[in-house]
Amino acid sequence: EVLEMVVKKSYVLMVILVCMTSVIQSSQKHTLNFVTAYHEAAHSVVAVLLAERNKRFFLYDTVVFLDASSNQSSSGETRILPMRSEGLSPQENIESLLCTIIVWMAGRAAEEMLFNEFGGCSADYSLARHHARELECYVKDYNFVFCFEDLIKDFIGEESSINIRKGMISDEIIDCCLQVSRQLLDQNKELLERVAPVLLDGKRLRAQEVKNILVL
Repeated sequence: EVLEMVVKKSYVLMVILVCMTSVIQSSQKHTLNFVTAYHEAAHSVVAVLLAERNKRFFLYDTVVFLDASSNQSSSGETRILPMRSEGLSPQENIESLLCTIIVWMAGRAAEEMLFNEFGGCSADYSLARHHARELECYVKDYNFVFCFEDLIKDFIGEESSINIRKGMISDEIIDCCLQVSRQLLDQNKELLERVAPVLLDGKRLRAQEVKNILVL
């Protein structure tokens, strides 16, 4: 409801999107703390990368922390505060929503890539689906296809094989955004390796601190 208001209103509104992740399963090879740290680091890294590469994604701040008392349960939280400027064009709305979905799917992408599992992503998927449904008012227009293809070229290059088409439904949008997350992280694994160990040390990071760690 809040984000629907943001799109419709003509004034600037700051929205806090909170993703709580509860990881309940892990392979024997990795502790829950370890998996959660990389999951949350992926959200943060992708959010910062998108904001750096596309100024139409207005990342205000990011908070990432790991709170774990044992290996039986582990949780983390990532917050993004995208700022919507007054009078966004349809293209800018499309790009901002797509970037937000890509960020929420980054945790799952990291778990799949690094640990071959994705047990703690239900909250991420709920947030992604909410934004994908917002996008459905645009997907009937070719402008959606052009915007998404341009984003992919900006983020992961011309070599991408992700197929974007007019009339995609919300689940297809989420799947494509997940693929973008995977490729972004695959190209930037070393950035995950910089952030995750800091989280394992119990550090709470703001956006600028993440940028400093990533040397961006």
